[in-house]
Amino acid sequence: MKYIIMCAGKGTRWNNYLGVPKHLVEINGETLIGRTTRLLKENNVNNYIITTNDVRYNIYGMIKPQTHNDCEIDRFEETKDKEVCYLYGDVYYSEEAIKSIVNTKTDDILFFGSDWEIFAIKVANKELFMKHKNRVKELFLKGEINRCIGWEIYRSLHNIPFEEHIISDRYFKILDGTDDIDYPKDYEEFKKCKENSNISILVCSCDKNEDIFEPFYKCMEKYYKNHPEIIYATETVKNPYYKTISKNYPLNQWTKRIRETLQEIDSEQILLMIDDCFIHKKVDEARINYIRNNLTGNIALFNFEKSFDNNDMETLIRGFKLRRKGSPYEISLMCGLWNKDKLIKVLENDSDPWTVEINQDTKGFDYYINSEDYIIDWGYETYKPCGLFKGKWTRNIVEFFEKEGIKIDYEQRGFID
Repeated sequence: MKYIIMCAGKGTRWNNYLGVPKHLVEINGETLIGRTTRLLKENNVNNYIITTNDVRYNIYGMIKPQTHNDCEIDRFEETKDKEVCYLYGDVYYSEEAIKSIVNTKTDDILFFGSDWEIFAIKVANKELFMKHKNRVKELFLKGEINRCIGWEIYRSLHNIPFEEHIISDRYFKILDGTDDIDYPKDYEEFKKCKENSNISILVCSCDKNEDIFEPFYKCMEKYYKNHPEIIYATETVKNPYYKTISKNYPLNQWTKRIRETLQEIDSEQILLMIDDCFIHKKVDEARINYIRNNLTGNIALFNFEKSFDNNDMETLIRGFKLRRKGSPYEISLMCGLWNKDKLIKVLENDSDPWTVEINQDTKGFDYYINSEDYIIDWGYETYKPCGLFKGKWTRNIVEFFEKEGIKIDYEQRGFID
């Protein structure tokens, strides 16, 4: 089957917003067309073309100029292929949506979409499809119907009045957040929703660190203003700045406290932080969004520390290396992006956090580590902590706090020697 990604529209509603066609705008660090082609390849689909006259699409695959563009329905190009699947270039497809489109069979015509939007049309009976496409175009050019898009083909195929919105058979519903983008406002709202949905920041804290709630808050709100929901994990104390989930377990049951906290969080991705990660400069949100798209399959963690082991392996994931099995600190609980379910599995045995990092029971998952500049810079260098160490201040935090105007009573904790 040939897949045709339709990107040759006139873009009237988009009006060249941001100076690029809407298929080239980014959500979570990835263009719409880039996401679609990536998902196709991940589902073993390499036989696709992109219909467009714009050479900027070349990097995503073979492009083909659209033969006719008299009206919107011309996007459904007729090809020599017996079977064709038409995908819309302005749709943000979920992973499950593409999987369903690719794997659902038809010997006729099958439409995929929500209650109001069509996301794909799979055509095994090309003659029947083109018959109704041409009928719709003819009616439109005669002025007998007001528009000619995918819905008109669907209505013609099912003998439904063109002015009525009825979904009959030959329709596979996709109701998982997949959606199309027509206007700049749609994009901005959808982008904001996607970039902060399905992810939460979990800050591992404790009652005795109540004195550092405020400096953490000040640094976070200055250098990561567009952060996802933040949730603090403590024993009993409530953080006045962020949502807090308290579980009163001793230190040797730290993993139980974090497990139960995670089970109360709906998000599938967890940006795990320690409460003394005082952010020093603007967070690289673009890289966070990029790796969020790659947190799939067997990957449990993208560790935000810098690679410190020469045995770490280069991968196709930009800016990250794969930790070799059995490497020191393959599991790190400092600062990184986790798959929530895999993190719960890693923490399944009751213990303190250091035991988890020492025992390295990886559960067979894959762990990646940052190989470029810091994504979240909290002053930490490998084996050189910044902030608290064994409950006392490190001296390298003083200059930073003074620069930020953060006042600390260092005598309360003292400094680590």
